[in-house]
Amino acid sequence: MNPNNATAHYFYAVAYLAPENHNDQALEQYRIALSLDPLSSIVNTNYALMLLQARRYPESLAQFQKVLARDPNFPAAHFKLSQLYANTGRFADAVNEIRHMIPKPISASADAKGYLELTMAMDDSGRSAAVAVASALAGDRDQAFEYLEKAYSDQDSELLFVIRYPAPDPLRSDSRFKDLMRHLGLPE
Repeated sequence: MNPNNATAHYFYAVAYLAPENHNDQALEQYRIALSLDPLSSIVNTNYALMLLQARRYPESLAQFQKVLARDPNFPAAHFKLSQLYANTGRFADAVNEIRHMIPKPISASADAKGYLELTMAMDDSGRSAAVAVASALAGDRDQAFEYLEKAYSDQDSELLFVIRYPAPDPLRSDSRFKDLMRHLGLPE
């Protein structure tokens, strides 16, 4: 690996270390990537997600705010910030952020069910993994597993992020989750 290649450090973190749940190593690779390419909106955004995965919520929020201060119209940052808010129970904020991703206004409550409704409104764009997380947060285990399976069969790359979020924690003891992790070839 070229030590001066930001992309190599980034993809090592995002595609290998994070799914393997090697949080500290992934965070270090993100920091290296950002030292080499500090203005990359996607690397900065996914670094914030890695902080979410590591359950470092205040740092994750600060990182998202930094991205949006520099690039306020970056859709991925708004969407992924909505995931931070939802995973930490701040559903009113999650609903406000995800609205940036929906082309037409949709009425939704400022709770887990409203967040799920808005996330499902985005499902046309291949966001099965996000719907799985929103379903888990809304307490619908069966729907969460339905969308996890859909994300797996559709090869939704977001699945590698969301399986490590806090939202699926209540699902981890279910044999369906264990089967999914086995299919992905990842440690539980």
